Amino acid sequence: MLRWRNVGPFRGGRATAVAGIAAQPHVVYMGTTGGGVWRTDDAGMHWRNATDGFLDVGNIRAIDVADSDPRVVWVGAG
Repeated sequence: MLRWRNVGPFRGGRATAVAGIAAQPHVVYMGTTGGGVWRTDDAGMHWRNATDGFLDVGNIRAIDVADSDPRVVWVGAG
């Protein structure tokens, strides 16, 4: 049986972009309108801001994870 649950950070803003890793189904990146890029390692139970101190922009428009190396994440802002 499915239940509703919170899957996003409280302060991240609206989600504008989402990307995951096929080989790691619980890892998801989320771009937000006012809070940079967030990452979860447990399918959305807990989130951490992955861009604190790295990006001076708040509005994330696109995210992609490299197929060859999931440690490489591209972020488009604007």
